[in-house]
Amino acid sequence: MSRVLISVGIAFVLAACSAGAPPAGTIPTVDQARVLLDELVDLARAKDFDGLCRVSDDGNCGRLLEDAGRDAVPPDPPTVVATRIMQTTRSGDRLSPGGVVFVLCGTNAFGEHYDSEMLVFHDGGGLRALNPIYWGPTRIGDSANPVTAETFPPVRC
Repeated sequence: MSRVLISVGIAFVLAACSAGAPPAGTIPTVDQARVLLDELVDLARAKDFDGLCRVSDDGNCGRLLEDAGRDAVPPDPPTVVATRIMQTTRSGDRLSPGGVVFVLCGTNAFGEHYDSEMLVFHDGGGLRALNPIYWGPTRIGDSANPVTAETFPPVRC
């Protein structure tokens, strides 16, 4: 009987481990990324900036928030003008996770146009976002698409 319980216990542990989040570097689907974008918009509109920055993993969220303005949160969700997939890259033991890049634009709370980009990716524990402060001027670049005025011209909604 104890062997049966141990076998059942091992089966539950294996099932729980296999049902976890995708590994870091796994590219989310556009639909999965869109769900996170919608959640970030809700957090921003509720002025839950701590919650908004917890989804980021680059350590720059506070600075980006100050630059874009806490009072400038757009009243409406951003328009997704385009999406592109950024591939995961590895250099030695360093992993740069790829994901879904949203090209966004809209009007902030002061009636000023903004356009920016946000990267949504898996970090091994769930979905994260690089640049959750979507009403700022941040662009997402990589070795194939360095951030330059030619590569990322202004976007109009």
